[in-house]
Amino acid sequence: MSRWPRLTRADVGLAAVFVGGTVALMPFDERITHALRAPSVQASRSLSSTASAFRVLGDPGVLVLGLGAYGAGRLAKVEPLSDIGWHTTEAIIVSGAVSAAVKYTLGRARPYAVADSNAHDYAFWRGFRKGGAYQSLPSGHVTAAFAAAGVLAGEARRRWPNRSPWIASAAYASATLVALSRIYHDAHWASDVMLGAGIGTVAGRVLVRAHHDDRWNGIDRWLLPSGVSRGDRGELLLRWRWR
Repeated sequence: MSRWPRLTRADVGLAAVFVGGTVALMPFDERITHALRAPSVQASRSLSSTASAFRVLGDPGVLVLGLGAYGAGRLAKVEPLSDIGWHTTEAIIVSGAVSAAVKYTLGRARPYAVADSNAHDYAFWRGFRKGGAYQSLPSGHVTAAFAAAGVLAGEARRRWPNRSPWIASAAYASATLVALSRIYHDAHWASDVMLGAGIGTVAGRVLVRAHHDDRWNGIDRWLLPSGVSRGDRGELLLRWRWR
């Protein structure tokens, strides 16, 4: 049994793609923000209401859904539901901690703090000193949404392989709309949401694999139903029940 979740080469490669995408987007941050903040775009009631709904989905929506699925699964004794619900919650917490550490350290100004005119306004540790207006990179809403999407995609691939492409597509499409809503509401630059998407996606992938392949229990032994199952090599695996 692996003591801690581990990163594979694929995880590192995926993280590198997202970091590269973040850097590649930075020269276009102001242009993208201006396009989504154009008066004609902002005047659309349907776009405004859709963006508001997906903003709430990013925070606190996915966390509430994860905790709700865990609670409903425990009450109804539906193990897949409680399992997915808790792993989603766990991925949101872990990725959120990483996201917070980066944004507090880099101190990047949000678009509204610089009138959408300077996407390169950074100051180390300013996120700690001056608060939310200087905690732009990465987006916490997007980190949470993509962490949930990463867990759903990974769990679906293992549990319902025939339906997994549809589930993964819906999950990542919803997370992408959360990302667009953050730019639409002038809360983040495009590169902010790209990095948040990377942190969330990698965290979701790693945690799903850790629980299913690496046999890392984390705190699952207290929070998920107990039972005895057989591992890939025929060994018996014991899970504890929390009361």
